[in-house]
Amino acid sequence: MLQSLIEQESKALMMLNHPNIVYARDIIHSNNNIYIVMNLCKNGDLRQKLTRNHGKMEEWEAMKILY
Repeated sequence: MLQSLIEQESKALMMLNHPNIVYARDIIHSNNNIYIVMNLCKNGDLRQKLTRNHGKMEEWEAMKILY
């Protein structure tokens, strides 16, 4: 059961195509691990951006990220 849920999630992740979502290039399953190969995000993630800005973001910035 867990294996089929993992396979479903893997397929869904590979199908995502949005400029604000990091693309999953490949998903590799081994006996004990799952490896997700993704594009590099040089500017960090949203949490890092909010930390740099003391938890604040301008409305236009949020709109740019969300849309």
